Amino acid sequence: MQSLGIFGALFAFFTVLHLALRWRSDRTLDADMKLSRGLAAFVLAVAGFLSILRWWPLWPQGFIVNGQDRAALLVVLLVLGHLVADLVWMAGGRYYAASRPRPDLIAHHLVGLVAGGLALYFQAGYELVGIVISSEIMPTVSGIIAWAQVRGKQGLIRRALRWRLWALTAWRLPLWIALIGCCALALVRGQATPGLEIVYWLAIFIFFGVIGLDLFWTRQVLSGLERLADSEAGKEPNQE
Repeated sequence: MQSLGIFGALFAFFTVLHLALRWRSDRTLDADMKLSRGLAAFVLAVAGFLSILRWWPLWPQGFIVNGQDRAALLVVLLVLGHLVADLVWMAGGRYYAASRPRPDLIAHHLVGLVAGGLALYFQAGYELVGIVISSEIMPTVSGIIAWAQVRGKQGLIRRALRWRLWALTAWRLPLWIALIGCCALALVRGQATPGLEIVYWLAIFIFFGVIGLDLFWTRQVLSGLERLADSEAGKEPNQE
């Protein structure tokens, strides 16, 4: 019951964050959604990097141990609170403003809910969830892009798209590969936490799915950079 109360408080926190960005805003709903999602992602990214600092010694066990650390449980509840609040936010936008939620984003959130739910069900892998959310630097950058679009700052949009590409290729992809490697090595070396072997295999399966999503987003970023370059090239003759 205590965990449920903490989840409710975190859900309320992220819901208020979304609504606060929308309060008396003259921006489009989609812009406000991206901005508030970027802020929420920043909170998760900070928690993720703190998780790395705290739990990196658990890498020989693939960061999958029995859930005894209450701080790690809090991180899982933080993730679930964010995901549920964001899904409710998207559903509200769809109902009240005919906004179209992105299928890839819904898929990402559902994967996250499944992963967090499995961690709670097996009462294990909370620390792994904490390491994973360091990947939220990518949607944090998406929030910067949304702000730059609202302000019409083309230079910042260009730089932020490159930051997003860096986050995808230089941080997230190596992170997924490293975590897959840690889980696989723990199984091969016999260092997996006894009785939790299924959790290792589920984690590996989920990471491969997330890599597929990241490849899709990488293509989107490359296309965005190409469109931006074409747009700027088209303006040059008029400026001369």
